[in-house]
Amino acid sequence: MARERVLIITYLFPPSGGVGVQRFVSYARYLPRHNCDALVLTVRNSVTPLRDYDLARRVPAETKVYRAFNPEVPYDLRDRFWKRVIARQPAASPSSAPAGGGGWKAIARHVIQRVFNPDVQVVWVPFAIRAARRIIRRERITTVLLNVPPYSGLNIGIAVKRHFPAVRLILDFRDEWIENYLREFDTAATDQKLQLARKLERSAVECADFVTMVTRSQLAQIRGRYPEQLDEKFVYAPNGFDPDVYENFHARRSADSRMVVTYFGTVYLNPAYQPIFKYLDAVDGLPEHLRSRIETRFIGRVSREAAEYLQSRRHNVRQLGFMSREAAIPYLEETDYNMVPSANPTTHAGKLFDYLGMGKPILALSAPDGEIGQLISETSSGWCVDPDDAPGISALLIFAMERLDQNCEWHPNRDAIRQYEWPNLVARMVERMGLGAATP
Repeated sequence: MARERVLIITYLFPPSGGVGVQRFVSYARYLPRHNCDALVLTVRNSVTPLRDYDLARRVPAETKVYRAFNPEVPYDLRDRFWKRVIARQPAASPSSAPAGGGGWKAIARHVIQRVFNPDVQVVWVPFAIRAARRIIRRERITTVLLNVPPYSGLNIGIAVKRHFPAVRLILDFRDEWIENYLREFDTAATDQKLQLARKLERSAVECADFVTMVTRSQLAQIRGRYPEQLDEKFVYAPNGFDPDVYENFHARRSADSRMVVTYFGTVYLNPAYQPIFKYLDAVDGLPEHLRSRIETRFIGRVSREAAEYLQSRRHNVRQLGFMSREAAIPYLEETDYNMVPSANPTTHAGKLFDYLGMGKPILALSAPDGEIGQLISETSSGWCVDPDDAPGISALLIFAMERLDQNCEWHPNRDAIRQYEWPNLVARMVERMGLGAATP
């Protein structure tokens, strides 16, 4: 039997860093175990805020990585300009334009929203399409696995299927677009963009062979928009963790015996991250003899807008900056609890799975019946409290401190956690989609 030839098309790939990148490095690492040769098409110059060279070293040496030209301006310059244009006020909903003044700002917003639609990465799309066509022919590709977002990448999938109808197309969504991203994160959301999103997504879903989502809730959302499509097309494909990263992980207490609570990830100033600030407020509101025993650590990028809300707190807050998982391990080994916040009950946050790999208890600020709460319950990996329940957050912190004082044993469900190891997740995906069964 000939080996399956899988082309992974992803804007995010090393040297870019972050949780989204780890997903596609894992595909490149573990697909070859299942009669699949994994190749990658990505950008020549990744315009992202993070660099992770430890993650780059995890890409197998035999992986062919192609890079297509992307005429973009540097991330920091683009970010500063856009936030100046919108006056740092995100849109409340897809039907309302971002707030801001008139004059040149209004003109700039209009031009940006029209030209860079649905996202700024759209400038990469024509170059990626041309590169994909060459690679598919030259490398005899049988399957294309497309990473979304950026959502402009859906155009690549449509073009692939138009030129190569026999090639299997997998749309691998990391975030649901229309009901989540557009409403919560997209500061350039407009009615016109919403209409484009609906049209573009429908065209891509209709021509795809499989559509994956990382949570069951978001899978149900996209499935519900296309009831005429076969159920078999829609697949739950959660994030996971690499077990070898944590095989030598040694849990210990910090030297000063404070209760250390760690958030490992990026912090933005938008509604999705509000539970972080509610947690900080809850710690600050504890009696002095309790809050003085708590240290909160942030490992990861903190946006300029969010940084001021982490400063001048009434308890010890340390910002350690972005670092790779490998570099962060000494700090994570001495944390007592890992924190995961989410104001959106349909998401589960990629960092949650690294927390599972560490085996440390998790304090989740999210809807208990949401995706995070359900996964924590399934794996017995911690506790979940609604982020709007301020007394509940305070009570959870006191409970967590009492557990440490009493040296309580910790017994997460290891068997359930192992289901989220990347080798196991990729194996299930291969079986579900019939990958690795290409014919000569």
